[in-house]
Amino acid sequence: MAGEENEKESQEKETAKKKKSKPIILLVLIVVLLGGGLMGAYHFYGNRILKKEMKDESEKEKKAEKKSELKAGPIFTLEPFLLNLSGSLQRYAKISVSIELKDPKTLEYAKKVVPAMRDKIIHVLGSKTAETLLDVSGREAIKSEIMEKIKSLFEDENSVKAVYITDIVIQ
Repeated sequence: MAGEENEKESQEKETAKKKKSKPIILLVLIVVLLGGGLMGAYHFYGNRILKKEMKDESEKEKKAEKKSELKAGPIFTLEPFLLNLSGSLQRYAKISVSIELKDPKTLEYAKKVVPAMRDKIIHVLGSKTAETLLDVSGREAIKSEIMEKIKSLFEDENSVKAVYITDIVIQ
């Protein structure tokens, strides 16, 4: 009888083990199926999602760049220039020039190099005739030339955003 009881006990133990292992097997099977499904979804849709996110980021960067370009920097106004014009010792011009800079830090530096800026601007303006200064399209070329000359005074080429001729009087 003891042998039969041992046999019954061992059968009960095996049935209990089978009952315990079924939920574990089901749980593992569910985890494997969910993981496989997620991997398949990532494989199929992952590139599309990444492309969309990259596109959104690049659009945000472009918008930020446009805003910074549209934003006016500090404007530094130099004392008016009074100089003789090229080709005539009897004609002179009084010209006011303002310079738009990148940021306030650059403005502080510009205040330190005023004599050098004035020298470069006088060099450009003094070589022009009255007709060139009075011609509206000629002024754009003059502003570009001034900008190129004074950019060399700054470490960053983008420090000077624009040059404005605000006043011209020719006598």
